[in-house]
Amino acid sequence: FENGWTLTEVLFTALREERAFYEPATHGLRHPLIFYYGHTAALAANKLRVAGASSAPVDAVYDLLFETGVDEMRWDDVIDAPKTWPTIDQVRAYRSRVRDLV
Repeated sequence: FENGWTLTEVLFTALREERAFYEPATHGLRHPLIFYYGHTAALAANKLRVAGASSAPVDAVYDLLFETGVDEMRWDDVIDAPKTWPTIDQVRAYRSRVRDLV
């Protein structure tokens, strides 16, 4: 967990401009990077809940929003994605709450 969490932080620190988090992929088949920043936290939060180690969601909206990426068999997942994503600070705060839980 520690290595993966730290690596995620290092990778996303490399994004210097806020717009880099929100630019759609040029091929249109993936979510913007802000999704993947929140995704690792949602996986941890949801795994703890499924395992019975946590009884309540960290954030019911974000736990669901960041839970599922693009299913390779359903490219319409990108079409169904939110038009407005949370701010970087909101996702950082979510990640922080998940990290505290873990």
